[in-house]
Amino acid sequence: MDLTDTSPYVKRDPKEYEATPGGSVYVEASSIEWTPWRIPGSLVKVLYEDSGTGDFTALIRFPGGTHIAAHEHPALEQTLVLEGQMQDHDGVARSGDFIVRKPHSRHENYCPVETTVLAVYRKHNILYEQ
Repeated sequence: MDLTDTSPYVKRDPKEYEATPGGSVYVEASSIEWTPWRIPGSLVKVLYEDSGTGDFTALIRFPGGTHIAAHEHPALEQTLVLEGQMQDHDGVARSGDFIVRKPHSRHENYCPVETTVLAVYRKHNILYEQ
């Protein structure tokens, strides 16, 4: 996965530009309530969800000591650690660190301290039953 591609945007004639009314949706995350999520003790603020495609963007808060059971990412997942720490067999991400999970990757996570992340899923994870 090459994240360093610096190829330029496609250039078009500026005379062809016209803004798309309603093309941007602004979400006031501070007005969304934290609600319980599928991992015991965790809370979520869903910022965007498309059940047809599986796209899902959310703020997720995990209490300290949270173990996220074995699961598979059927598509690309991106996670920005906003506060705390998240780790798995590949490494440790702390506040400000960014994690890219490749499609079909499998792992477990652990959050030793309270951790808040911005998670962007292309499809929901496949959980392995314990």
